[in-house]
Amino acid sequence: MHKHLLEGETKMNTKTNRTVMLIDDTDMGLLLKITEKFPRKEDQVTWYQLARNPNDSQAWNCLKLVHSDEEPVGYDVHLGDKTCDCKGGTAHGHCRHLEALLALKEAGKLP
Repeated sequence: MHKHLLEGETKMNTKTNRTVMLIDDTDMGLLLKITEKFPRKEDQVTWYQLARNPNDSQAWNCLKLVHSDEEPVGYDVHLGDKTCDCKGGTAHGHCRHLEALLALKEAGKLP
């Protein structure tokens, strides 16, 4: 597996101390790494495989990379509408997936 870091970490503008990294992997394509830092416990790192909707440049699918015994979960994120169909996005109108992609877009790091 060959990884190429597209850009360095980008600080997400949220209450939680989160950073996001975008990696271009020759085998898996675009990978999104979201790291959440907590003062009293271990950092939480979550990986997603990204795919842009070929019919809409603002629409992305984030497929959460999970252990083989877990069911894969995918979320549809739309940057133009600022929506995500995950639980947080549906219930609260914001979530880590949308915030991560918006941070990368605003930093000019999203292809």
